[in-house]
Amino acid sequence: TDSNYQNVWDFANNTVESDLTLYAGWRIVNSGSGGGGHRGGSSLPAITVTPQPEKNNNKNDSNDDRQNTSFNDIENHWAKDSIENLYKEGIISGEDNYTFNPDKTITRAEFTAMIYSLLKLPEEKTNNFSDVADGDWFNTAVSAVAKTGIISGYDGNFRPNDNISRQEMAVVASKLYDYLGMKCKEEYQISDFTDSADIAEWAAPYVSKMVGAKIINGYDDGSFRPNSDTSRAHAVVVIDMIIKQK
Repeated sequence: TDSNYQNVWDFANNTVESDLTLYAGWRIVNSGSGGGGHRGGSSLPAITVTPQPEKNNNKNDSNDDRQNTSFNDIENHWAKDSIENLYKEGIISGEDNYTFNPDKTITRAEFTAMIYSLLKLPEEKTNNFSDVADGDWFNTAVSAVAKTGIISGYDGNFRPNDNISRQEMAVVASKLYDYLGMKCKEEYQISDFTDSADIAEWAAPYVSKMVGAKIINGYDDGSFRPNSDTSRAHAVVVIDMIIKQK
């Protein structure tokens, strides 16, 4: 932030609140035996940074500056409304300030983090999963949600970085449904799905319940695709549907 390059601007944490000038310096590193480098400054151009819009400081507005999304990749997406709803509630965030990547797959840890944000659970850092360490970004979410019984693992592992399948999502969504005290009026006969034989026995009653509750749908071809990876958009819509029925 100064022409002598002593005060570094932190793009990850510093906030632009007024007009300012940033100075960019380049260091030339020679790969030969001579080594050495040079860092110039006097002839470098200044970079003008446009200030960000002012944040809403109204304490009565729980959504703060999340009134509108800035994602440029959801305008014509079928899940746009749900994405915007959950973004405004602070349940989800984009992969950066401008993109959400709705069709990208979502991991078990990421889906769990959504539930953690939805329920606003107290911090918890203790779990029994051998593959969830204290320093992992998802440790708090996984530990807290696991304590509620909404999620569980596989033989002592959580598999946080595995993509969550559609039938796994149905199981977790169903347990979340119960945790919120919601009742399903009608269950669906999963035998009506063309690929019902592919639905695991442990997932079948949960799939039946969530389809019957109209939280999760099958596909136009009559299949459920239980082992297919879940997209970020599908995960958001499931959570949004549960919120709307609550």
